[in-house]
Amino acid sequence: MANQRHLAKAPITEALVDFRAELPPASDAAILKALAEQIRETYPTAEPIRIFAGEIRLSPGGVSQTAAERGLLGLLCKSADGTRIVQLRRDGFTFNKLRPYTSWNDVFAEAWRLWDLYRGAVAPGTVPRIAVRYINHINLPAGSGLDRYLVDPPTGPPEASGSIHSYFKRVVVQDPITGHFAAVVQALEPGRDGVSQVLLLDIDVYTFTEGRNADGELRDIFLQLRQEKNRLFFGALTEEAVRMFE
Repeated sequence: MANQRHLAKAPITEALVDFRAELPPASDAAILKALAEQIRETYPTAEPIRIFAGEIRLSPGGVSQTAAERGLLGLLCKSADGTRIVQLRRDGFTFNKLRPYTSWNDVFAEAWRLWDLYRGAVAPGTVPRIAVRYINHINLPAGSGLDRYLVDPPTGPPEASGSIHSYFKRVVVQDPITGHFAAVVQALEPGRDGVSQVLLLDIDVYTFTEGRNADGELRDIFLQLRQEKNRLFFGALTEEAVRMFE
């Protein structure tokens, strides 16, 4: 595993700060539309997020499938350059920061500012779940062994020869001290040139707040989630891998 430190060229392609919220029954889409208008100066594009319900029926004659729209879940508001996205939903709020990544302080400050506007508009009763998710894409040189970059590299069957072309692994773990959960995805896929490879490292750290909804409590929990995310990131990679991003 690698030592934790600041990386000037971190391979982060997307960072998310997420709040699940339980809104009062009287809340409707008009409130979210008004909020989207309020932030329009910095997030000028607003797209609907719709709910769809599907049904699959099996019969002697074959399989039939239907889908129907069930209403508006919320709005997806984007900055002019498309690198910042705000999800204003009837079940919560999410702030997405696409690359280029800046810093945790910058991302969280903007997420909290927008969250403050959201909860002021919809007045959520509770915030049952919060999360921090970071998606990383790491370009690997062609023909390089994964054991050079991963602490726990995948292995193929003993009878199979050659290097691993692709793989997918997802694990969910619970921290024994904080009780927080982390869903960690590792996947390997071919690069666009058909020769190199791209390693996906997706770390989603979340917790159920159990009524701890005060501002100070939520901020403290988010800081813990971020620290756990960092520990998992550096714990998954070797020093050789991390040195590529300094």
